[in-house]
Amino acid sequence: MKRKGFLFLLILLVVTIFIGCELFNKPSALLGTWQYQKEIIYPATGGEEIVEYPSEPDENGFRTYPYVQFSEDSVKYFRKKFKDDESIVYLFRDNPLMSLSKNKYSYANSGKILHGTYTIAGENVTLTEVFGEGETEYTWVIKAKRVPDSEVADWIPGLP
Repeated sequence: MKRKGFLFLLILLVVTIFIGCELFNKPSALLGTWQYQKEIIYPATGGEEIVEYPSEPDENGFRTYPYVQFSEDSVKYFRKKFKDDESIVYLFRDNPLMSLSKNKYSYANSGKILHGTYTIAGENVTLTEVFGEGETEYTWVIKAKRVPDSEVADWIPGLP
């Protein structure tokens, strides 16, 4: 009887360790591609600026969707211009991801380390970052939805 009890405890221990390692190694829910639905900018001086997506058509009839893509080592920002069956994806920022933890991230951009927070609800995310100092400080809030990575797969460098 003691042998069966010991064997049961050993199996239970192995299963617990295996499940714990799987949970520990599971990628963060933030990893992947997110399509902006809305940007909200709050200047330190007060007020707010709201930009909703897709944008209104430009002079050539193209609309725009911005995207952000988190991977284990980078944060990439894209803009997709589209009309009818035509679309072009531009990669305009590719920053090294410095850290990613529960509800927080940081990345390098132009020699500075930028910090953000995030909240995920289903297939939607809210990202918040603070830029500048003093009167030039502003808070940038992005509301986005998860999309397949293929949405930005065929990118070209540059800013539209």
